[in-house]
Amino acid sequence: MKRLFIILIIFLTGTGLFATGWGNPNLHLTNDTVYITGNSGQGTLTFVNHLSFTGADSIELRWEVIQFDVPTSWSFGFCAGLDCYVLNATSTNTFWIHAGNPCSMSFDVNPNNFTGNGTIRIAVYPAGGSVNDGVIITNVMKIDPVSINRTPVVNFSMYPNPVKDYININFTRKGTQHIEIYNILGNKVLIKDIENADFIRIPFSNFLRGRYIVMYRSDNGKVITKSISKE
Repeated sequence: MKRLFIILIIFLTGTGLFATGWGNPNLHLTNDTVYITGNSGQGTLTFVNHLSFTGADSIELRWEVIQFDVPTSWSFGFCAGLDCYVLNATSTNTFWIHAGNPCSMSFDVNPNNFTGNGTIRIAVYPAGGSVNDGVIITNVMKIDPVSINRTPVVNFSMYPNPVKDYININFTRKGTQHIEIYNILGNKVLIKDIENADFIRIPFSNFLRGRYIVMYRSDNGKVITKSISKE
């Protein structure tokens, strides 16, 4: 198994807000801690947070790494809005969230076949403010050795990437296959089920250009996700 993606979508639309001193009750995002566990042979693990804005305009936000205690052999990525970055101890940038549209922030960790523990904390706050005006997203990671007795997981491969007209998906064994596709805003744009098959072809010509997440859910509840770009 070359790559395994795990996606955890957390919809944060309750009462948790940025610091009241900022004075914008329309932006919804809470301090959050995500515990990421896996084994060294899993490849990239991906977790996604969604924030929403119900105001009448748009807001520029800044994200900034404020803690980076991780093994040097691991690699990381972070996507905010439509832009993605290689994450390190000094990473920071800005992004916009627009009125009425949810915005996703995804965090990737690839242990590169090394075990260990790590913590990364990312502050998100208004671009004109400071860390104290925002919230903190904490990613706590624990990567264990590969177990020789672990139960095999059905994986899948897909091509071409980027895609123009069709995406072809091959599974490692036949069975009941369930596929869901999400756009960059976290909206579900397609559901596909097929029985006793190890191959699916899905039309992509009507999809808008951009990045999508293809999620496979097995009959035992395992979830694997991979990203793809539409030309």
